[in-house]
Amino acid sequence: MDTESIKFAITLAQFVMLIALAAYTYLGDQNKATTARVSTLETDLTDKYEEHGERISKLEVSVDGQLTHKDLAELYDSINKLAATVNQLVGETKLQSDCLRMMIHNMVNRRAGESQ
Repeated sequence: MDTESIKFAITLAQFVMLIALAAYTYLGDQNKATTARVSTLETDLTDKYEEHGERISKLEVSVDGQLTHKDLAELYDSINKLAATVNQLVGETKLQSDCLRMMIHNMVNRRAGESQ
Protein backbone atom coordinates (compact mmCIF):
# COMPACT_ATOMS: atom_id res chain seq x y z
CA MET A 1 0.00 0.00 0.00
CA ASP A 2 1.18 3.38 -0.83
CA THR A 3 0.78 6.53 1.25
CA GLU A 4 -2.08 7.86 -0.84
CA SER A 5 -4.23 4.81 -0.21
CA ILE A 6 -3.38 4.94 3.54
CA LYS A 7 -4.41 8.62 3.67
CA PHE A 8 -7.60 7.76 1.81
CA ALA A 9 -8.35 4.87 4.19
CA ILE A 10 -7.73 7.09 7.25
CA THR A 11 -9.88 9.88 5.78
CA LEU A 12 -12.62 7.37 4.98
CA ALA A 13 -12.41 5.90 8.50
CA GLN A 14 -12.59 9.39 10.02
CA PHE A 15 -15.61 10.20 7.84
CA VAL A 16 -17.38 6.98 8.82
CA MET A 17 -16.61 7.60 12.49
CA LEU A 18 -17.82 11.21 12.18
CA ILE A 19 -21.12 10.03 10.66
CA ALA A 20 -21.47 7.37 13.40
CA LEU A 21 -20.75 9.99 16.08
CA ALA A 22 -23.29 12.39 14.51
CA ALA A 23 -25.93 9.63 14.41
CA TYR A 24 -25.21 8.72 18.03
CA THR A 25 -25.43 12.38 19.11
CA TYR A 26 -28.67 12.89 17.15
CA LEU A 27 -30.29 9.80 18.65
CA GLY A 28 -29.08 10.73 22.14
CA ASP A 29 -30.45 14.27 21.83
CA GLN A 30 -33.70 12.92 20.46
CA ASN A 31 -33.95 10.61 23.47
CA LYS A 32 -33.26 13.53 25.85
CA ALA A 33 -35.92 15.64 24.10
CA THR A 34 -38.43 12.80 24.32
CA THR A 35 -37.64 12.28 27.99
CA ALA A 36 -38.06 16.00 28.65
CA ARG A 37 -41.40 16.07 26.81
CA VAL A 38 -42.62 13.01 28.70
CA SER A 39 -41.56 14.59 32.02
CA THR A 40 -43.38 17.81 31.13
CA LEU A 41 -46.46 15.86 30.11
CA GLU A 42 -46.32 13.83 33.31
CA THR A 43 -46.10 17.02 35.40
CA ASP A 44 -49.02 18.60 33.53
CA LEU A 45 -51.15 15.49 33.91
CA THR A 46 -50.34 15.24 37.60
CA ASP A 47 -51.38 18.88 38.11
CA LYS A 48 -54.60 18.34 36.19
CA TYR A 49 -55.27 15.11 38.09
CA GLU A 50 -54.91 16.94 41.40
CA GLU A 51 -57.15 19.75 40.11
CA HIS A 52 -59.79 17.24 39.05
CA GLY A 53 -59.56 15.59 42.46
CA GLU A 54 -60.21 18.90 44.17
CA ARG A 55 -63.14 19.67 41.87
CA ILE A 56 -64.66 16.23 42.47
CA SER A 57 -64.28 16.69 46.23
CA LYS A 58 -66.11 20.03 46.04
CA LEU A 59 -68.89 18.44 44.00
CA GLU A 60 -69.21 15.57 46.47
CA VAL A 61 -69.50 18.04 49.35
CA SER A 62 -72.18 20.06 47.55
CA VAL A 63 -74.10 16.92 46.58
CA ASP A 64 -74.18 15.66 50.18
CA GLY A 65 -76.59 18.45 51.15
CA GLN A 66 -78.93 17.97 48.19
CA LEU A 67 -82.27 16.16 48.18
CA THR A 68 -82.28 12.49 47.31
CA HIS A 69 -84.99 10.42 45.67
CA LYS A 70 -85.97 9.15 49.10
CA ASP A 71 -86.36 12.72 50.40
CA LEU A 72 -88.49 13.66 47.40
CA ALA A 73 -90.66 10.57 47.88
CA GLU A 74 -91.21 11.47 51.55
CA LEU A 75 -92.07 15.04 50.57
CA TYR A 76 -94.52 13.80 47.93
CA ASP A 77 -96.20 11.48 50.47
CA SER A 78 -96.43 14.31 52.99
CA ILE A 79 -98.03 16.61 50.40
CA ASN A 80 -100.52 13.89 49.46
CA LYS A 81 -101.47 13.36 53.13
CA LEU A 82 -101.88 17.11 53.60
CA ALA A 83 -104.05 17.34 50.48
CA ALA A 84 -106.25 14.50 51.76
CA THR A 85 -106.63 16.25 55.12
CA VAL A 86 -107.53 19.55 53.43
CA ASN A 87 -110.09 17.77 51.23
CA GLN A 88 -111.62 16.18 54.34
CA LEU A 89 -111.83 19.58 56.08
CA VAL A 90 -113.43 21.13 53.02
CA GLY A 91 -116.02 18.35 52.96
CA GLU A 92 -116.77 18.75 56.67
CA THR A 93 -117.10 22.52 56.28
CA LYS A 94 -119.56 22.05 53.40
CA LEU A 95 -121.54 19.60 55.53
CA GLN A 96 -121.62 22.07 58.44
CA SER A 97 -122.74 24.84 56.09
CA ASP A 98 -125.50 22.64 54.67
CA CYS A 99 -126.68 21.67 58.18
CA LEU A 100 -126.66 25.31 59.31
CA ARG A 101 -128.60 26.34 56.20
CA MET A 102 -131.18 23.58 56.84
CA MET A 103 -131.53 24.60 60.51
CA ILE A 104 -132.03 28.25 59.57
CA HIS A 105 -134.54 27.24 56.90
CA ASN A 106 -136.50 25.13 59.43
CA MET A 107 -136.48 28.00 61.96
CA VAL A 108 -137.72 30.44 59.38
CA ASN A 109 -140.47 28.03 58.29
CA ARG A 110 -141.60 27.50 61.92
CA ARG A 111 -141.76 31.21 62.62
CA ALA A 112 -143.58 31.77 59.39
CA GLY A 113 -146.07 29.04 60.36
CA GLU A 114 -146.57 30.49 63.88
CA SER A 115 -147.11 33.99 62.66
CA GLN A 116 -149.96 32.93 60.36
